[in-house]
Amino acid sequence: MANPFPFTAGQILTAAQLNGIGEQLAYTPTMTVWTLGNGTITGTYVRVQKMVAVTIRLTFGTTTVAAASPPVFTLPVNASNAFEMQSGLNGAALDATAGGIYAISGLTHTVSTVSAATQAVNGTYIGAAQGLTTTIPFIWTTSDTLTLSIVYQAA
Repeated sequence: MANPFPFTAGQILTAAQLNGIGEQLAYTPTMTVWTLGNGTITGTYVRVQKMVAVTIRLTFGTTTVAAASPPVFTLPVNASNAFEMQSGLNGAALDATAGGIYAISGLTHTVSTVSAATQAVNGTYIGAAQGLTTTIPFIWTTSDTLTLSIVYQAA
């Protein structure tokens, strides 16, 4: 069921409307900058009034190509403010060949798109966010995955 909100005062709610509150829905994110090829990209989201929780998963195929800049993904629902999404976006990158898992943070572009970054090492401290590239945080190949999760306020 699609988002059942808004309800109005005095409205009699049906079982379907009550069951639809917080129901997980699928969507297909669009990815730009990187080339999907025969890889897969999936997305799910839950919306409860203005709160939106999204998960995006990219799995590399043999013809998926990373680029010198990070991938950009579309969101299912526009955010109220792009900057406020920064702190609510995190994820993981799995290097299927070596078995390494890398922490990922988010970069927001607009109220309708997000990207991914990892933390650069700067001396003894973790430095600024470094956008994902063909070699960051590892060389991307078949079966590698990027998973992003974000919680934000809808517009």
